[in-house]
Amino acid sequence: MEATYDEDDRRVRVTDDARQQLYDASGYGEPLDGNAVSLSTVEAAYLLSEGKLGDVDGDGYTDFVRRAVDDFAVLRVYTDLRDRGYYIDHGEELRLYRRGEHPANASAVGRVVVAREGDDVSLSTRIHLLAVADDDGDVTYFDFARVEPDGDFPEPSRTVRVEERGGESLVTDASVLEPPRYGASAEEGRVLSDVETAYLADSGFVDDGSRYTDGVDDRRLAVYTDLRDRGTCPRTGFKFGSDFRVYETTDDDHAGFLVSPLNPNGSLPVVELSRAVRLAHGVRKTAVFALVDDTVEYVAVERERP
Repeated sequence: MEATYDEDDRRVRVTDDARQQLYDASGYGEPLDGNAVSLSTVEAAYLLSEGKLGDVDGDGYTDFVRRAVDDFAVLRVYTDLRDRGYYIDHGEELRLYRRGEHPANASAVGRVVVAREGDDVSLSTRIHLLAVADDDGDVTYFDFARVEPDGDFPEPSRTVRVEERGGESLVTDASVLEPPRYGASAEEGRVLSDVETAYLADSGFVDDGSRYTDGVDDRRLAVYTDLRDRGTCPRTGFKFGSDFRVYETTDDDHAGFLVSPLNPNGSLPVVELSRAVRLAHGVRKTAVFALVDDTVEYVAVERERP
């Protein structure tokens, strides 16, 4: 098959019955008139490496990659997924099809975002799969899903009086706060965290509570408030490297989620994402990141093995 590279549109045109051999048989590229196929430079590089193209304008794999492939991380991810048996559409982005589903007969299940280990990733955009190409040449995949925490924890039965003692907020009438699991047990009652006190004050459960909301991080309070309003019980997640561990039912002593607010643009370094996911997995929990805007959205992230 004759393959030529167009510098202007950065595509490789392959003729000589390329449609039947490349697109119809294996889903490579886009079909053109006259049984030709248009390939991205990444697709062409992969086919060169597999010996399914002899050359492109006389260039073999190494010379063609040097000349035409701008992002070697994308090529590594494309190669890894193809080697796993997936059809991949590579136009302006990588779009993944279920294993065995040909692009001519199916819709892509979602887009694959490629990152290097030093990059940031935005969770505010819809991602089906994040593929991180690390410095060892390996590819790690992360799956993203919107989740809706939902619980059955009650509200306090009435307002309480908070006493400030030694820099802590103490509620001596502890029985009011035990069923919804507020505060930490102390000899004289229950000691509330700053975010718990601020939430109870904002919700009208603390007498004369307006002064307790000062100095509390707005995004952290917004996430705590939303979680409580959903009936869940957020508790400190400090020991697990997160802001909150979240319980959904009063019958369960196991918190299923570890939740942390994201910065305003919804992004974080992929190394922090990887660390959070591994820590959560190690304690049988799911890492969840909270996007705070007019509402709060929750994105669960887990390791994926395609």
